[in-house]
Amino acid sequence: MLLVSLLADVLGRAYDMLSALALSCIVILWVNPFLIGYSGFLFSVTAVLGVGITVQVLTDWCESFCPREEAEEKTAGPSGLRERFLASLLGSLGIQLTTLPLVARFYCEIPVYAMLLNLFVLALVKYVVVLGALAAAVGLFCVPAGTLLLYPCSGLLTLYEEACQRSLALPGARMITGCPEGWRIMAYYAVLGFVLFVMKRRAMARRSRRGMF
Repeated sequence: MLLVSLLADVLGRAYDMLSALALSCIVILWVNPFLIGYSGFLFSVTAVLGVGITVQVLTDWCESFCPREEAEEKTAGPSGLRERFLASLLGSLGIQLTTLPLVARFYCEIPVYAMLLNLFVLALVKYVVVLGALAAAVGLFCVPAGTLLLYPCSGLLTLYEEACQRSLALPGARMITGCPEGWRIMAYYAVLGFVLFVMKRRAMARRSRRGMF
């Protein structure tokens, strides 16, 4: 997906996350079709779908309540900070809603505080990715320097692990669900899809009435 994004920049074309995800799935499953039942593959794909669909619909629905002029004014200062926090909250909520059945399926329980924990994780993940990529690039020419750059990544990942462990120690941190049957998972996604469809249509209608198109 990163290569598709970079290629789009080189060619001067728009990047579409869902199209890049589809291409990635085709390549991965072409190499090993059995990964279609692997939890890591399913979680990765579903999380990206959550960002590309669920989070996008939730964001559009919230933004449809504000006229375009007001939305543009909320990009700086304390108001801008509030908007960024709302974006992080919607991102965490969207990913959580989309991956929830898989969590119950593979772990037979749901972490109750995961959405709040994701606010912390998502806020720092960009630094982990950037430092990791920089360390890999520097390590091609100087291994000790690349290794040194990995220490902050290791610290952040350790911080992630510690935060997860502490959140699980809180009262009511786990909701035991058992392993849901396939039809229950399909029913959940059907209901979620219907709700998102209704929210999208109402957001479009609200924007149309306010002359935002």
